[in-house]
Amino acid sequence: MKVTVEELSPIKKKLLIEVSHEEFREKVEKAYQKLSKQVAIKGFRKGKVPRSVLERHYKDQTESDVFTKLIEESYVWALQDQKLDPVGPPHIANLKKEDSQPISYSAEVEVRPVVTLKKYKQVGLKKPAVEVADEELGRELEALRNAHAQITPLPDETPLATGHIAVVDFVGRMGGEAFTGGEGKGVMIDVGAGRFLKDFEDGILGMKKGETKKISVHFPKDYPSPELAGNPAEFEITLNDLKEKILPKLSDDFARDLGNFESLDQVKQKIRDGMVQHKEHQAKGELFNQLLDFLIEEHPFEIPEAMVDQELDAMLKNAERHLQQQRLTMEQAGITPQAFRQQNRQAALRRIKGLLIFEAVAMAEKIQVSPEEMIARVQTIAQSLGQKPEAVQHYYREHNLFPSLASQILEEKVLDFLIAEAKVK
Repeated sequence: MKVTVEELSPIKKKLLIEVSHEEFREKVEKAYQKLSKQVAIKGFRKGKVPRSVLERHYKDQTESDVFTKLIEESYVWALQDQKLDPVGPPHIANLKKEDSQPISYSAEVEVRPVVTLKKYKQVGLKKPAVEVADEELGRELEALRNAHAQITPLPDETPLATGHIAVVDFVGRMGGEAFTGGEGKGVMIDVGAGRFLKDFEDGILGMKKGETKKISVHFPKDYPSPELAGNPAEFEITLNDLKEKILPKLSDDFARDLGNFESLDQVKQKIRDGMVQHKEHQAKGELFNQLLDFLIEEHPFEIPEAMVDQELDAMLKNAERHLQQQRLTMEQAGITPQAFRQQNRQAALRRIKGLLIFEAVAMAEKIQVSPEEMIARVQTIAQSLGQKPEAVQHYYREHNLFPSLASQILEEKVLDFLIAEAKVK
């Protein structure tokens, strides 16, 4: 076999591969020897069928199989010979097979980009201030009160007002036709909480129990469903029940009712600590984005389309899983795979570039993931899921998820290293 390489670009190579006619004939001969031991033809004992008879019955199929296998084997050999690691399947072209002549063809492949590191230390970053204002703490306490509110029925003649809990049936129509997701029965609405369209919540104010009413709404232009975004619709609504929330007073008694607290001050401190931790996480995310912007700008390189496709496939599967948790399909959410891929292409490119640069930094700085770190992460995941570590290990092993977990941990370690090396204000 012979192979030469043309460099079409830093991420695309063209292999020119040639296999001698003699090698092809040798493999054909071995194929017939194997075939003679396997087939039974009337009038001949197995293993004693003459070559001419075998060729009469199996020549086309045998030579086609040998030819196909030879292309596969020569391609793998060429990759090993040239030390190439393709990121996707090859594009085979210019295939030539003539009597008594070498077999030749070309194979275009995309390969991982080589990242030549430039500046990645002492990067100037700005960290958002991590502090919790009294107003923020107040909103969290109010949310806690709402979560522990008592829900009690209101008299039948009470007009629905902001702050009430409405239990409704509704049917939505657009142009007189019902639309997907526009119908609900026994739906509980915390009026004024803003979880429904403002037109919808405003339209039901003043209704009384047992009343049916038609209201007009206008979906906002940024509504998640493209079919509804920016369009008017009509809803027929029946108010089945009306309730009110009785909020507990913020006191030490309320704190003790929550459990594991002796005073309201302890509750406030617990909430504040959680908010600080959340803001620290957000601040780290902001540093990551600043850092990634700098590194991508500092390290321009091409990304193979095969890697982009693979990343978009993974993003699409994650989106589908997220929707399944909400008992929705892509179709119900108004999302097509093609539109999703177009909308998320730049995010996929950014993600891949970041990973490749981080891998290069990890190699340069000898940052690795130890077996102990993998075990600790599995235990953390198991604890968060309420599962035994052995069960999580089995699941990850069965679904081949350990490589991606190791990649995630490595990315986190590199990010910590880069932030520690950066000039953070």
